[in-house]
Amino acid sequence: MNKIANYLNQYITGSVYGATSVLDEYATDRSVLKIRPTVVAVPKSTQDIRKLVRFANQLAVKNVKLPITVRGSGMSKTGSAIGSGMVISMEEMNQIQEIDPRQRLVRLQAGVTLGQLNSALALHGLTVPIAADPRRTIGGLLADNYVGPLSVRHGSTGSMVSQAEIVLSNGDVVQTERLSPRRLNKKQGIVGLEGDLYRQLDALVSDHGEAIAASSDLAGYAGLAGVKYKNESFDLLPALFGSEGTLGVITEVIMSCEIIAASPQYLVAVYSDVDAALEFVEEATTQDPAGIDVCDLTLFREAKEQGKVFRPFDTLPENGLVVVVTLDDLQNRRRGKKLKNLLAAVDGAVDYIASTSEDQEDFVELESVLSVYLNNLPRAVRAPITDDVYIPRDQLKAYFSGIVELEQKYQISLPVFGSILTANYSVRPEIDLTSVSGRQFVLAFLRDHNKLIRSCGGSLAGGSPEGRIKAILTNFYLEPELVQVCEELKDMFDPNHVLNPGVKQDATLRSVVRQLRTTYSPGIISK
Repeated sequence: MNKIANYLNQYITGSVYGATSVLDEYATDRSVLKIRPTVVAVPKSTQDIRKLVRFANQLAVKNVKLPITVRGSGMSKTGSAIGSGMVISMEEMNQIQEIDPRQRLVRLQAGVTLGQLNSALALHGLTVPIAADPRRTIGGLLADNYVGPLSVRHGSTGSMVSQAEIVLSNGDVVQTERLSPRRLNKKQGIVGLEGDLYRQLDALVSDHGEAIAASSDLAGYAGLAGVKYKNESFDLLPALFGSEGTLGVITEVIMSCEIIAASPQYLVAVYSDVDAALEFVEEATTQDPAGIDVCDLTLFREAKEQGKVFRPFDTLPENGLVVVVTLDDLQNRRRGKKLKNLLAAVDGAVDYIASTSEDQEDFVELESVLSVYLNNLPRAVRAPITDDVYIPRDQLKAYFSGIVELEQKYQISLPVFGSILTANYSVRPEIDLTSVSGRQFVLAFLRDHNKLIRSCGGSLAGGSPEGRIKAILTNFYLEPELVQVCEELKDMFDPNHVLNPGVKQDATLRSVVRQLRTTYSPGIISK
């Protein structure tokens, strides 16, 4: 019998579970780690979350540890959605409270998934332009400060949020919005944690503004750069973007929407020569496309063996790259001009084809090729270890060459896939987590891949925060001033360190090694 679960069930309208079967379900996310919680709470309201957080904080004051990990869909690839204390699952905080089609705004709880949101918005001809897995929650996307293929044109997930409701580490609730200097001064006069945060955060950003602005990736608390605008307006909320649940619990947000765009048009080009592919990529970027994606031909070849064939191409070279350019201009004339310029630059390709309104369905299959590739493994898995790394475009050739060297060193296939516009790329090595050598490989590959990334002027946390796994390396190359900023920020928001400890600066190699899984059964793996 779980005494904590029984006690908390008396005070919240949601439910708290202590049964072994439930705890095991929440012990894993999409990462290669496993941490079994003490209890799992499924709140139904902000008031429930306040009570749960306040309880954990009161225990911490008495030096009794029950750390809190907030979990959306459990799709973190770096181990930030699992924890040893209380996992708060947002699965029932999933209400869309209001849609305002005229102002293109939507108010919703943080547990709403991207798929649920866009399905509801579509009834009004609207969408939230985020190219992420539809199963991910809005709160989770904000906690990761998600950057995807559409982010270059539409901004990150955080840029779409104007206001939010946040439960602080002591159980207090704050409503955030962008404040003028005068209103900020009023907020700083509030007695309690909220007032402390406005005073201390303002001073922190002012004292370390240059170091914060110079941060080149999502390690640490990169969202701090958006707290204070040039006109001196101030907003608490951006500090939480990319914080992975270590500073507060986002419970409700107001987001901006856009009109649903026309169906995109694709140009797909196959190259056997990497240099020729990269030359085409450079030309494609001048046409202001909605997206430019690249992937190793290995993905297409292995998917074809499983029956997933991209029908426009009968044969494919043994090695090379596929480049997919997406155009979404509303004006047909403008789109046509861009396509004409792209076709003029694609001469070095082995094969290429542009979509039309008649064969649009064939091109939708492009999205399923990666899924088939990732899920076609009977024993080993292609688990995300170092996904979403940043590589400067002018260093792509060097990065691809380095990947070939890693393939030779480890005798494995490491096909690359990613977005040119966001400069974020991923590789998924095959891993047998049931063996000691397989688990040792995880750490060895993480180290070697990071060396390659750094030699190319890139960043391990360029496209997603560090979580637990990446943090064991990113913590070594953060500038000392940024380390100090991160520590001070954590102490401001979470004085008793009850929110997701073991993530970011608190991650250690010893804990990650201890938490490595011995099996991996994630269901269908998505990007």
